Amino acid sequence: MAEPDSAKLARPTLPDAAELRAELHEAVLRLSFAELHSSTQWASELLAALPPGGAGEASPASAPSVSPTLSRSLCSPVLLAKAHFGMREYSRAAHVLQGGPAHSQELHSAPWPVFFRSYALYLAGEKRREEDAAEVSDPAEASRIHNTELKTLEEDLSALYRQQKLDGLSLYVYGIVLKGLELKEDARRVLLESVHAFPCNWSAWLDIISISADLDDVNGRCEDVRLPPHWMSLFFEAALQLELQRNDSAKDLYGALRASFPESAYIASQIATCFYNLRNFDASQLAFEELRRRDPYRLSSLDTYSNILFVKEQAAALSHLARQAVKIDKYTPEACIIIGNYYSLKGEHEKAVIYFRRALALNRHFTPAWILMGHEFMEMKNTAAAIDAYRTAVTINRRDYRAWYGLGQTYELLSLHFYALFYYRQAMSLRPDDARMWCAMAQCYDHMDRKAEALKCYEKAHRCGDMERMALPRLARLHRDHGDHRQAAAYYGQMLEQSGHSRIVSSASGVRPDPSGLESIASVRRPLAGALQGGLASESVEALRFLMNFFAEEGRLAEAEACATQLLDTTGSEKDPSLCRKALGSGAEGAYVSPLDSEITFPMNQLASANVEADEDGWTNDIRDFQKACIDMSDAVGGNKWPEIRCMTARLLLRRRNLAMLRCVWLGALCVRGLLVHAEETCAQNQNDQDEPTQAATVADGTQDCGCSSLSRGASTKGEHSEPVRFDGLSDSAKRHNEDMVSIPAGRFHMGERKDRVHFPQDGEGPVRPVQMSSFWMDRFEVSNEKWQDFARETGYLTDAERLGDSFVAETYLSEAVNKTIHKKVDAVPWWLPVPNASWHKPEGIDSSLSGVSSRYGDRWNHPVVHISWNDAEAYCRWRNASLPTEAQWEYAARGGLEGKLYPWGDTTYGNETEGMPRRHRMNIWQGTFPKENTAKDGYPKTAPVDAYGPQNEWGLYNMVGNVWEWTGDWYSPVHFLTDKNKDTGLVDPRGPEIEELDEIVEMGYLKKDSSGQYEKIKKGGSFMCHKSYCYRYRICARSHLTADGSAHHTGVRCARELQQTKT
Repeated sequence: MAEPDSAKLARPTLPDAAELRAELHEAVLRLSFAELHSSTQWASELLAALPPGGAGEASPASAPSVSPTLSRSLCSPVLLAKAHFGMREYSRAAHVLQGGPAHSQELHSAPWPVFFRSYALYLAGEKRREEDAAEVSDPAEASRIHNTELKTLEEDLSALYRQQKLDGLSLYVYGIVLKGLELKEDARRVLLESVHAFPCNWSAWLDIISISADLDDVNGRCEDVRLPPHWMSLFFEAALQLELQRNDSAKDLYGALRASFPESAYIASQIATCFYNLRNFDASQLAFEELRRRDPYRLSSLDTYSNILFVKEQAAALSHLARQAVKIDKYTPEACIIIGNYYSLKGEHEKAVIYFRRALALNRHFTPAWILMGHEFMEMKNTAAAIDAYRTAVTINRRDYRAWYGLGQTYELLSLHFYALFYYRQAMSLRPDDARMWCAMAQCYDHMDRKAEALKCYEKAHRCGDMERMALPRLARLHRDHGDHRQAAAYYGQMLEQSGHSRIVSSASGVRPDPSGLESIASVRRPLAGALQGGLASESVEALRFLMNFFAEEGRLAEAEACATQLLDTTGSEKDPSLCRKALGSGAEGAYVSPLDSEITFPMNQLASANVEADEDGWTNDIRDFQKACIDMSDAVGGNKWPEIRCMTARLLLRRRNLAMLRCVWLGALCVRGLLVHAEETCAQNQNDQDEPTQAATVADGTQDCGCSSLSRGASTKGEHSEPVRFDGLSDSAKRHNEDMVSIPAGRFHMGERKDRVHFPQDGEGPVRPVQMSSFWMDRFEVSNEKWQDFARETGYLTDAERLGDSFVAETYLSEAVNKTIHKKVDAVPWWLPVPNASWHKPEGIDSSLSGVSSRYGDRWNHPVVHISWNDAEAYCRWRNASLPTEAQWEYAARGGLEGKLYPWGDTTYGNETEGMPRRHRMNIWQGTFPKENTAKDGYPKTAPVDAYGPQNEWGLYNMVGNVWEWTGDWYSPVHFLTDKNKDTGLVDPRGPEIEELDEIVEMGYLKKDSSGQYEKIKKGGSFMCHKSYCYRYRICARSHLTADGSAHHTGVRCARELQQTKT
């Protein structure tokens, strides 16, 4: 492969101190006269950093002069313009240099007038742009405001450029104008010409860095203009390497430059930043402290120093730094960042945000402030504001990996793992050797059930030097869950070795552990000391527990005994003395007996003799006695009271006679082991009744969420309509609606999803439990718009959407006119918009209808009614003397007599793949890329007619899955073992939890109320908004939830009636 051009160019050498001093002295005078303050300061610091002078040091008398290059006729206007320039009156300075007819030609072609006039116009445009942006609250809109002077400047300067009348400074202005116009290639060329003409203008070098990918990009894009062979290119290369996160190379280059500029504060701060980026916080802190001793009033780059103090939690040092920054100059972005970090460390995130905003008021392009403000919004759970802050940071500097990583964390927190993965990949491309990026990507792959990719990412993270020690535990778990126990043992052993434990696994440096290298770990008997303190305790216990079982199964009893001994020395619910005794005793006489077992004997005897009176099942009927026994046992064993959550859970489980789950709740407590023997036997007897038919699992590619469970209103608190509607008798219209119902026969089925096929554990899709159902009636079709119109006309009923004035619609389906009127989005899912006037008869807002020219989706009277809340659905069913189906009724009816299937017709999406026939769509779901494009391959871009696709099961029910969500009558809870009645003997016509039970579940921590303080209702079936790669909830067992007043353009209704209620 050809060697890159940059490698062929030899680096320039630094001249001697005398030559450097003379060149820098002249550059400082010229830059100062040009009012380029940043470059002037940079060059002056370098000049002062040179070793003490000699014969070559310039004296004031011999210093070069700038003003004599001006002719007599130009001197006055240029000096006047320079004075206005210093007062920040840029438009006035440019006007002075427009000149009159007498000397217009000279003013428009001489170097200094051209520079000052063009630079003044540029800064005047920048000033107006900043003022306009300050009046805009939306960062995205502010970023679209441009400098209005750029076009005019480009036209004027391009003409002078073609005539070769631009000097080095004027070329610099032309370059930043082209950069502002996004003409990066032309800007790079002109800026390179500028540094050829005047190499000591550091601002020009920085602008080249901002539009260059790397050193080859600088030299390779412009064949005829390359980096000048000047010593300034060494500073440029070092700064570029640091910008590109090549910190080792940058540190070496700055180290070489430091030999010629030993007192340079700039070089010292850059080296400290290199250490910071390399996460060597101790070395970076020492470098910054040395810099502060030499230059105590310097604030530049001290925001990075404050980050180090924040990470190391040195509150006193950070407080002192904040006070010093306020004394020096509190109205600088760096000072505001330091103060904001101090408040963030104290946990006062609102105050921290105030100071980060102040930093941005001083400099809207100060990227660290946007990133840190995003971090604070994340702490405050304001994900929408965090996303805006991180996106703005990315817009300003796409090479700052922290902004990309922050976006990834935000979307991961929202469980939008596909989006998070995209942003993590961007961060990884900027920091390919940072283990955190690889671990973050691995977590996303893991959540998306892409285990192979997750393994590769964790392995890469481990090779990159995983300082947080996240990769090894997860590698071990992935191999363990995959059944590769030898590989898992190797990783667990290496994890303990890293934790300061004895060596367990031999492995080559930086490569995957060799499972054959497992060694004896007799020395594991040493206490874990620091390994079991802090954050690694639970992972170390997990590793010991696994290795104990692994070595026992391998017949390596000495190693198993060593692990068991250490495990017994730990605290917490992870230890299992019965397993430890087995490992320690190995079944031989004189088996090891833990001292803990003798401590258990007394309370267990006390429980058996004093506190428990067993009924015929061996369980206490007296809940108070049971709780008292638990507390007594706890006091006897360790003196610690049982956690409140366990007692409450046990009380509810006893009330429900749920022996299986009671066993699980108490499993971690040693003192009730004897009490659980009967539960173990009972569970074993009931296991055969709960086994579901064996079925090959079908796993979705993603487990995201379309966000429709976030569309609550908060208008009501008890799930009731604000004005309950009463209906007298059953009208003729209601009777006609009841005629189109299907009789669902009585029967038994298994409700819920198997563990290996659960896609959304947080929804409560599982476990499988046997259910006995009585007969009932079920609507054959979803309720159509035509039927809802009958109901509305007869009763005058207004839906929640009509009463409250809006409902939610996905942005894709709105007209441009309606979209422009909406400025508020749902924080977590911005594609959902609250649309004014959206309701069942105007599904997409004011300019839509169900038929006629304003209906973009054709005649929809036979489509399912939408924008229906639970309150609305319940009122309609009551009008028909019916009710909303329970979740059990809905799932039983959807299965249509089939057991353990994903869909009403089977396990495949189309249902006829094995017949050799063309695919036939069976349901209306999202086709294409969610949420941008619905290709409507199933025939409908939005809702489908209620009788579309034909019956989905043998009982003649249409559109049970897909099309629109259907409300059920049950309250939502993600756990079933606390609320299912008679679970162990089989549920009979089960209903969801009561409000009182939900209150207890909330107290236990299993459930949270909606943000508006409401409980939520269950909806089933998925909708046309669901897609397998994102929201795979159109399966029978899938469930979602929403407050009773929530509605959207994909929520509908289907009614049920008890069998004793005739259809008429």
